[in-house]
Amino acid sequence: MITKQRLILPRNVEITDLCIGTWNVRSMYRTGTLTTVVSCLERYRLDITAVQEIRWEGSGSIKSQGNTILYSGGEKHERGVGFIIKDKFLPNVVKFEPISDRICYIEFKCKWFNIVIVNCYAPTEDKSEEVKNAFYDELDRVCDGLSSGKPKIIIGDFNAKVGRERIYRPTIGINSLHSESNENGNKLISFAAARNMVISSTMFPHKNIHKQTWISPCGRIRNQIDHIVVDRRIRSNVEDVRSMRGCSAISDHFLVKARYKLKISVNWQKKQSIKKINRELLNGNQAKEYQGKLNKYLSSAEHEANIMGKNRKSG
Repeated sequence: MITKQRLILPRNVEITDLCIGTWNVRSMYRTGTLTTVVSCLERYRLDITAVQEIRWEGSGSIKSQGNTILYSGGEKHERGVGFIIKDKFLPNVVKFEPISDRICYIEFKCKWFNIVIVNCYAPTEDKSEEVKNAFYDELDRVCDGLSSGKPKIIIGDFNAKVGRERIYRPTIGINSLHSESNENGNKLISFAAARNMVISSTMFPHKNIHKQTWISPCGRIRNQIDHIVVDRRIRSNVEDVRSMRGCSAISDHFLVKARYKLKISVNWQKKQSIKKINRELLNGNQAKEYQGKLNKYLSSAEHEANIMGKNRKSG
């Protein structure tokens, strides 16, 4: 006979689905775009979203509709990356590091370990080899500077078509939209394989329309170029990755949503409030009254102790 055992978890652990997304929004420099983007993320219940091509200058943070936007831009209104985080998850963000207008990352606090989420915006396929190599060299430097004990999730617009080549497994899955990888795809696969990571966006079976992440202006070409790469040790935490086709009005990219099963750190126990002694009450008559009651209590206790002592000797 098989009996089911109840799973008992520590009180300060909450098993939850954390929904992480990536979206090339093309620009949030246009008036009203930020409001539209945040509304789309609320619609699809995204907790943390990496956004690319925000085209804001400098780096910093702003608040909008119950969300906090952490961004990393350049000197001009070009490129730019950032994170849109629900305010309820903001206390779990230990660190935000703006590296450049192509790379930034956050460190997110979980119960048993912290994870690092790196947001990337890679050069397009038509860029020079020098520009592409410079991007991956910078990404390597960032990852080398991170603690090896903290699992990493690297997400963003890699402009990379990842195929289904058998020689690249198990770094890639069999459910990619494309059969062959392009040059950017080979670079992404090489990077992931060298760091013992897997490209989760190629692991889950979906219809092709739910794998496409970019559509050409003419509508004839559809590619899967936005990806989610995770450390192999947490690949089982990824429950699903798919494109959300309803978010395409402001961009030629679709929102990519990934669902994770993680133990999020929460504070269940509130600090007990300690009542301070009102010293003013110990002045004047109240102090004398307190002293009298205390002396009376101590004398009665001493008298009772003497009686008990005599009874023991007589017994």
